Amino acid sequence: MSELQGKVGIVTGASSGIGFQIANVMAEAGATVYAISRTGAPKEGVGISSEGVIHVKGDIGDTAAMEALLKEITEKNNGCLDFLVNNAGITVKCRAEEFQMEDFKKIHQVNVESVFFLSKLCYPYLKQSKH
Repeated sequence: MSELQGKVGIVTGASSGIGFQIANVMAEAGATVYAISRTGAPKEGVGISSEGVIHVKGDIGDTAAMEALLKEITEKNNGCLDFLVNNAGITVKCRAEEFQMEDFKKIHQVNVESVFFLSKLCYPYLKQSKH
């Protein structure tokens, strides 16, 4: 598989689960994938990342840090990105009547606001399709 040969992009929340698998599949198809997670490494027991996956520590809720990280990634890749997969997300497990408003605000910030912000931040770097 080489459908993504030479392509470069970002997958957030890529230390485990769906994000880890998305990063691996895209790398196996030829892409260089910057797998962003809070730890900057695969979680214990999820396996080995495919060649082409570069694990990077980053908190998508920290806008200044994400701006700096995006600049660093794009500078290494001719100022461009080919894709962004906004996969990161958080939750709090508890009964509804015990749910704290602070937790709701944090979940909204990570799962909604950060997705929008990162998409907006990446847009100028994304290569435009000629189709």
